[in-house]
Amino acid sequence: MTIAYEVTGDGPPVLLVHEGVADRRMWRGQVPVLAREWTVVAVDLRGFGDSPHASSGPFEDVDHEVRELVRTMQRHAFELPEPDPWPEEAKLDPPASARLGEIRVPTLVIVGDEDVEDFQRIAELVAAGIPGARLVVIRDAAHVVALERTAEFNEALLAFLRDPAAYTSSQ
Repeated sequence: MTIAYEVTGDGPPVLLVHEGVADRRMWRGQVPVLAREWTVVAVDLRGFGDSPHASSGPFEDVDHEVRELVRTMQRHAFELPEPDPWPEEAKLDPPASARLGEIRVPTLVIVGDEDVEDFQRIAELVAAGIPGARLVVIRDAAHVVALERTAEFNEALLAFLRDPAAYTSSQ
């Protein structure tokens, strides 16, 4: 399996993994800034950007009509209304939220103040559950903060990367 990636800069490594609706291009506002001090690796997860899906062969081998049908079905999936109520999710045992305290690395959690309430609450819970984690709320940003408020996102990220020990608890 080939995973597309770009490596830029020199210094300690920083890995950038895109959101589920994007590809490595979402980091275009961060890579040049970070590459001044770090080796930046920006990846495309499978099926995004230039990384192929996890299939046994190229999509060109799939019948054109089948590919068009799949495109139509995917587009339709995004047009469907959200279920009410949402189906019950599978339960992890123990739940991931109960294991956040096991994380022992400096952690920065960034969320936009205009993101949906659920994501704001998740960001608060993650930051509170990881020892020494820091929560940064960026004003006038929704869900894709790195693209919406590039300067503010970069400021928070650079401060964190330059002094990660400042974000680590003494535990």
